[in-house]
Amino acid sequence: MNSERLSVTAMSEDGSSESVREIEATEGRESLKGAVGSTDMHYVVENLFDDYKRVDYNEIVQMAEKTWRGNAWKGDRANAQLVLWSTNQGQEQVTLSAGDLKGENNHNIDGSRMSVHCVKTTKAARGNPSQGNPQEIIPDILGSTDPVNIEPFSVQPIWISIDVPKDTAAGWYKGHVTATSASGDSVTFNCELEVLDLTLPDIKDWVFFLDLWQNPYAVARVNNISSDQLWIKAHFDAMKPHYEMLAAAGQKVITTTVTYDPWNAQTYDIYDTMVKWTKKADGTYEFDFDIFDKWVQFMMDLGINKQIDAYSMVSWASKIKYYDELQNQEITEIVSVTDPSWSGIWRTFLEAFVPHLEEKGWLDITYMANDERSLDEMIKAADLIEEVSGGRLKMSAAMNYNNLNDPRLDRIHNISVGLIYIEHDSKQLYSVSEHRRSLGLITTIYNCVGHYPNSFIRSNPAESVWVMWYTMRHKTDGYLRWAFDSFVENPFETTDFKTWESGDSAQVYPGVLSTVRFERMKEGIRDAIKVNYITEQDSALGEAIEKEIWKMEAVGFAVDPYNGVKDPGKVNIPQTVNRLKAVLDDASKQLIGAVH
Repeated sequence: MNSERLSVTAMSEDGSSESVREIEATEGRESLKGAVGSTDMHYVVENLFDDYKRVDYNEIVQMAEKTWRGNAWKGDRANAQLVLWSTNQGQEQVTLSAGDLKGENNHNIDGSRMSVHCVKTTKAARGNPSQGNPQEIIPDILGSTDPVNIEPFSVQPIWISIDVPKDTAAGWYKGHVTATSASGDSVTFNCELEVLDLTLPDIKDWVFFLDLWQNPYAVARVNNISSDQLWIKAHFDAMKPHYEMLAAAGQKVITTTVTYDPWNAQTYDIYDTMVKWTKKADGTYEFDFDIFDKWVQFMMDLGINKQIDAYSMVSWASKIKYYDELQNQEITEIVSVTDPSWSGIWRTFLEAFVPHLEEKGWLDITYMANDERSLDEMIKAADLIEEVSGGRLKMSAAMNYNNLNDPRLDRIHNISVGLIYIEHDSKQLYSVSEHRRSLGLITTIYNCVGHYPNSFIRSNPAESVWVMWYTMRHKTDGYLRWAFDSFVENPFETTDFKTWESGDSAQVYPGVLSTVRFERMKEGIRDAIKVNYITEQDSALGEAIEKEIWKMEAVGFAVDPYNGVKDPGKVNIPQTVNRLKAVLDDASKQLIGAVH
């Protein structure tokens, strides 16, 4: 069999970075190859930069495993990643097929329960902000089953998700996934899934408090919904399947805006106010809650109904937009917390908002929400809220600082602490979370730009799972992240943005398309639900899992040449995640043994 040495050149999008790799090409009868990969990593032709580990072509061609093995609970989802590659000939119109997973005694998992997708790519740059910096191509986009072409000496990851029905009998199930090209080349993979005799609780019963911020204005743009069609049938029809995807992840919170642009244009699509403010000729204010009501009811009907967050009395730019009857035009004013008029304006708003919420039956689940504002400012808002509502209207806050020793935090009903502000080896947040839970208060962890580990486009997929386990380490109630869907201009071309690291502002894609990192995030959430279930059933097993979680090492973070966070190389995150998952699997099987 003949072989030759070839050079493969990979270049960054702006031409500033080039890498050349020598590979050995062997002539063979078939050019389409494949092997079982890991869901923890990205599979690429060339690893352009040294800040994140990728599995590149030279490593991929050494892979040979054709059988994937995994396990899942009843009502659970199992994820797998396969990798296809070509040799000296490209492969056109590669299609994927999967049959039933067959078990013993004629028990099957129908093939329709297995989704098999070619992972599509987008460009992502290093740095914070990312826009304009050297880019690499990252496989991230799920949701399409269209045939793909694979260029010579190229790579195509395949993502598999298996949804296990709740009535599935426990035991092993086996099936196949086959990739076939137009030339007739094919690769067949074996899939072996062990269904454990445990049932995942229904999503409505999940205790994990998930808060991924929504941007319905961005959803409108990417679905070509014009401004005059907002909040009518076309808009809601476009949003329904999109937010059903979020509800299926266990989302608890509805993101609403009660004033204009509370984040001061940090997103491509600016948030308008869902409450129309009118300044009457006599100087008083009138409020129209029609859009707010439609949006909240729409989300509640999808099952997202635990909390309504209203942004924001204390916002990034303190903007208030209203229609002025005397001037016959819209006015945007800057009214900060320190402004003498702030209290009067917001008192007027709350005196209308609180009775409206009470009439709708929503008062006890509504929170005046704040993002990364000082505690002093938020306490001033808390004073006013408590005075007007009699303590029934609540407050929430994402905090970009650690002020956990301040007793005033007990006045904020839902706080989220930035991941990089948590003292890894301290049980301070653990204790605060327990204390707040005893008071009926909520505590979560969030990450965003500048935090590591994360769920950026360039983050390795295992990071999304690691963060969910980190919420368990510190005994918090769950996780917050901006944002679920603040899409950049064209995320299918690049997820870079003028303000943030690539992919920071959205976890999914337009068109109801999931991502590798969102699937791993959801997997980590299900891990947390399982750990909670096991702990409720057997406290000793729960304590054993907790002991292993406290063995997680501090990962730290480093900064790349463009001010973006990067893997400092201190801790093998995939290894950590797999160790913890093995602990969970062992505890699951011990619980099954104890029950039987």
